[in-house]
Amino acid sequence: MQKINRSWWHALFFALLFVIGYKIIDKLPQIMNYLGGLIGVISPFIIGGIIAFFLYRPVKKVEHMLKRVQVRFIQKRARGFSIATVYILFLAVCAFVIGFLIEAIYKNIADIIANWDTISTRAMEIFNMVSIPQKHEWLDKINEFLSGLMESEMILKAGNIVGDVASSIISVVTGFIVSIYMIVEKESLEAIFKKIAHRIFKGERVLAINKNIRRTGELFYSYFTGLALDATVIGAISVVFYIIFKAPYPWLLGIIIAIGNMIPFFGPIVATVLVTVIALIALGPMKALWILIFQLILGQVDGNLIQPKIVGSSVGISPFWVIFAVIFFGGIFGPVGMLLGVPVVAVCRMMIMNTDFKQ
Repeated sequence: MQKINRSWWHALFFALLFVIGYKIIDKLPQIMNYLGGLIGVISPFIIGGIIAFFLYRPVKKVEHMLKRVQVRFIQKRARGFSIATVYILFLAVCAFVIGFLIEAIYKNIADIIANWDTISTRAMEIFNMVSIPQKHEWLDKINEFLSGLMESEMILKAGNIVGDVASSIISVVTGFIVSIYMIVEKESLEAIFKKIAHRIFKGERVLAINKNIRRTGELFYSYFTGLALDATVIGAISVVFYIIFKAPYPWLLGIIIAIGNMIPFFGPIVATVLVTVIALIALGPMKALWILIFQLILGQVDGNLIQPKIVGSSVGISPFWVIFAVIFFGGIFGPVGMLLGVPVVAVCRMMIMNTDFKQ
């Protein structure tokens, strides 16, 4: 009788889960709208947390060095001086990116707009030479899209875009300030979360959770810092090659390669194809072929020499799970999912394989 009752309880539990899951899927648009509004409200804290997450380690290293200085005034204020030093360097890098890179990319885009007639004519010539199924239907869709950009409705949306940009700037500035307070009060915030964890879980479980949270933070930090550094190196090498090769829009093409390099497996392939198509339209087939060969060689050098040295085996998952993470999370969350999918799968693997969770 006890086994029958237990079976009924299991059946009732899974039926209840099914009903809840169905209702969640049925109300998914409303839930996503609500979550989107909630994320918009707390976005300064999310941005601040991300900034604090990546700048805390440099702050701690500088603080450790300042505490070794044989000056009592500096030792007592090591945390404040270290925060000021790291954040000034961070602002200097941001100023360089905004002042130099964005200006260079803006000039490349302005050049494309100024020469759009010539570019579109050459693109049409190449398009007509290539045999593509349903070519005219694709062409009609492209023309419809480009015509739609000029409609008054799209122009009216420009005001909303300006408003969104202004709101984003305010969130970033607020998040920047919040990140400073997060680093200053890092120990007190940790103490609060530890007290909450001790209230909910047992002592051994709390130790296991803290250990895995620390491992998760180390994995995310090493993965994203390594990935960003690798993308910067590959993007810089590509820009230098494009400038020497006198390719059009070198900074724009370099940014495309760098961004593509941050998405595992598929990103470099898509970026290489896109850069080759742009070179084909602007320079012709022979120079586009040389750019394609350069990108293929650079991809091999990066995959076998540069990336293992910089990124290393920080995630520790096989290529199959990398592809799964990019496709699955990218299909659900778009570009953000492609970027976060690999470390998320790596964390899930770590938690499953971790023997601490058997306790």
